[in-house]
Amino acid sequence: MPSAPDEFLLDIRALVDAGKKIEAVKRVRQRERCSLRQALQIVDSIECGESVHLNETPDTLDEHHMDAILDAIDRGNKLEAVKLYRDASGNDLRECKEFVEGLMNRLGTRSAVTSKSGCAGSLLLAAIGLIGTIHWLASSLV
Repeated sequence: MPSAPDEFLLDIRALVDAGKKIEAVKRVRQRERCSLRQALQIVDSIECGESVHLNETPDTLDEHHMDAILDAIDRGNKLEAVKLYRDASGNDLRECKEFVEGLMNRLGTRSAVTSKSGCAGSLLLAAIGLIGTIHWLASSLV
């Protein structure tokens, strides 16, 4: 499998060192045309000084959706990222929340919801889930 050119690796490393890991992931995805998961693995490997090998596994979500999810995370809007991922993937709310939280952990970001104490975030996620369920029920009855 091909390795990314040295200049590209240096550019990505510079972004990571500057605290711009989300931008690094976006650039890897754009240049290498890989999934978000693969881009994260590449950036994580670069960050650790490991060699980088690209995987040929296709992305399950299109580039527009993944960029929108990354942008929401970059703005600190975890709930929007969860909703975007849920709309794009069709996964259940729990899986989407876990995906976004895992992504945020790997990117080293925190949202306003996750940094507050209390259950407001959980209530908002439950409300999103309830609205989605009601919408699904209404559309299946028609």
